[in-house]
Amino acid sequence: MSIKISKGFTDTEQYLSRLCKRTFLNMWCYTNPHKDDKKELCDVLAIFDNHIFIFFDRCKKLEFSTNDELQLQWNRWHKKVIEKQIKTCNGVERYLKSGRKIFFDKNLKDEIPFQVDKNKLIIHKIIIAHGAREACLKSSKDNINGSLCVTNKDPDIPLQAPFLLFIDSNNPVHVFDSHNFDIILSELDTFQDFTDYLVEKELLIKTSIPIIYTGEEELLAHYLNHYDKSTNSYYIKKEGYNGFFLDQGCWNKYIKSDRYLKRKEANEISYLWDGLINEIGTETFKNKNFIEANNAYYEMAKEPRFIRRALSEKIQNAMLTFPENDSYFYKKLTVLPSFNKNIQYAFLQIKFTDEKKKIYSNDLDDIRDYMLDIACGVTKIKYPETKKVIGIGILAPKYHLETSYKFLSCNFIAWDKEAEDHYIKENSDNECCRFFMSNNVKNGIFHVKDFPDD
Repeated sequence: MSIKISKGFTDTEQYLSRLCKRTFLNMWCYTNPHKDDKKELCDVLAIFDNHIFIFFDRCKKLEFSTNDELQLQWNRWHKKVIEKQIKTCNGVERYLKSGRKIFFDKNLKDEIPFQVDKNKLIIHKIIIAHGAREACLKSSKDNINGSLCVTNKDPDIPLQAPFLLFIDSNNPVHVFDSHNFDIILSELDTFQDFTDYLVEKELLIKTSIPIIYTGEEELLAHYLNHYDKSTNSYYIKKEGYNGFFLDQGCWNKYIKSDRYLKRKEANEISYLWDGLINEIGTETFKNKNFIEANNAYYEMAKEPRFIRRALSEKIQNAMLTFPENDSYFYKKLTVLPSFNKNIQYAFLQIKFTDEKKKIYSNDLDDIRDYMLDIACGVTKIKYPETKKVIGIGILAPKYHLETSYKFLSCNFIAWDKEAEDHYIKENSDNECCRFFMSNNVKNGIFHVKDFPDD
């Protein structure tokens, strides 16, 4: 079933939709979804794993002639663009927690899949506020990027001071602006990376110490400058301080640093993985069965950027080192570990000579699909603790200029001896398979050897 997805009605809604579709949100974001009373829920809603992201996009140009007029205009802008949307965000949060249905449009014909247990639901409320940047830059020559300043508490600073946003530490709502929202989604363009940042930021806002940072990009620079190798994660360093303050210039300095340039360079290979994910669907139409959780693409999209680097490197190496072999048929299976310790990837490459391709032209997809299923099963046998194997099948690019991918998600939670015996027999009996078997079939019994590749 194909479903048409709105691209947004206003220019800023379309801008928000385009940014979201550029990231992991691509296949799981919905523009202009509606409530069961036919009223619009929010500008963009993204549902992934047990996280829901509520996006509101508001544009109102902030203009002033004199500094005396600035305070009045700021108060009006803040009330309409920030305060009003925070109240709306909180209302959407209540609606979602109530368990009421969400629909693609006001016709209420197609319901958006929403299967998350409301007791496990994690909601992130996000406002993108346009229109204040030029006024901010104009107000003082000391302003660098024209970004809004954020605080959680500080009795010495008037909460209505121009360009200063007060975020409730008990109920945080993320507020980005025209300048830094693009930066955030460009630097944190996977589900895990974006979510980790929001969660870490929410912990900062909820802390008992007063915080103030002079732009979201300044906080992002601080975050990306603190990396814990033991957990492979970034963090916001706040321990040991009576307060947390970030001045302007942190981001501009960071993007000129060796750390930033090395991170960008290291990420280049990782977009091979993004390309695999983008093999499916289009930006306009979605398949209802696809956007539900139990499929290969869903698990692949969970991988954070640093894991995508390793996965992409291994796939590229597997392609480049595919054996130089004159036989009419050859295959290579490479097992790749996921960020999720319960998941393995089975990357299967198959080579046919041109002559055999002609003979089996009508059956190539069936042969590949069968082999991929067996490859997933024997990967489970090789790694008994694995709960799910994601199969990626392809005609070896080293020999086939034109190829297409097959993705398969095998859930092995209900694994038993009957299933194991089935895969052992199929793998042993069929010459096109025999994965992880190198003279290790004795008396009709399949023995798994600890080889990384076949």
